[in-house]
Amino acid sequence: MKSILIRSEALPEDELEKYLSEVRLKRFTPRTLATHSSLRKDLDKIRLNGYGIDEVEGLDGIHCVSAVILDDYHYPVGAITVIAPSLRLECDRFHEIGESCVKSAREISEKLLS
Repeated sequence: MKSILIRSEALPEDELEKYLSEVRLKRFTPRTLATHSSLRKDLDKIRLNGYGIDEVEGLDGIHCVSAVILDDYHYPVGAITVIAPSLRLECDRFHEIGESCVKSAREISEKLLS
C-alpha cells in the first residue's frame, strides 16, 4: 500500500534497494503500482512534490494523500495521511491536501526535535 511507499520515499538509497529486492508486490486494484518500475517512478514524484497520492490503488473508491514525518536524522518515523472516499477527496484537491500534509508533517517533526 501507499503508506509503505511514503515511508520508503525518505529511506537512504541502499535501504530502499534492499526493501525493493525483498518485497513481493501485490495488486489490490487495477491501479495498484505492482511493478518495481512503477513504484520507482512514483517515488520520484513523491520526492519532487513532498507528498504522495493513492488514487484508488489500495482500495476501490478510496483516495489517500500523505507526507512523511522525519526524525532529526531525516529518517522516516511516521506519516500524516488523509484518506477519504474518492467522491469526497477528488483529484483536483490532491495538491491542496498534500501541501497541508507536508506542513503538518514538518510541524510534528519539529515537535519531535524539541
